Amino acid sequence: MPEGPEIRRAADRLNQAVQGRPLEHVYLPFPALRRYGTRLKRATIQAFTPHGKALLTHFDNGLTLYSHNQLYGLWENTRIGAPYLKGRQLRLELGTAGQVVRLYSATDVKFWKTDSLKHHPFLVNSGRPTHSSIILSWSSSDLIFWIQTCQPLASPNAV
Repeated sequence: MPEGPEIRRAADRLNQAVQGRPLEHVYLPFPALRRYGTRLKRATIQAFTPHGKALLTHFDNGLTLYSHNQLYGLWENTRIGAPYLKGRQLRLELGTAGQVVRLYSATDVKFWKTDSLKHHPFLVNSGRPTHSSIILSWSSSDLIFWIQTCQPLASPNAV
């Protein structure tokens, strides 16, 4: 089962591959996700951010993809046209001019309006990202996004 550090490393790899580039290819074979296809065409991924064992994919169109890999889920970044992994169920594929990211076999995958994430049961109950996930090489864009979207931590010395 992927743990926090593995999800952090996956987010780093995915950000490096497609962050900030417009999507040119969207494939959503998972029936529950298909209706979002037209909204994702030409959207840009702002950031992949880990939240415990979940991964949030923030788009510039007001949508965020929540994915929790559970036991078998896996994110892959690869070149366009690369063969699909055998023994896995493709949930989604997002491609830019040179790279493709794919999510396989995750059981909890849903699109949310970004401003509604504060109501997501897992995110509400799990709190903020852990200090270890912050220390594990947050990119500057991840940190900026997190600062802009999260409430500041209360300080015991605050007046």
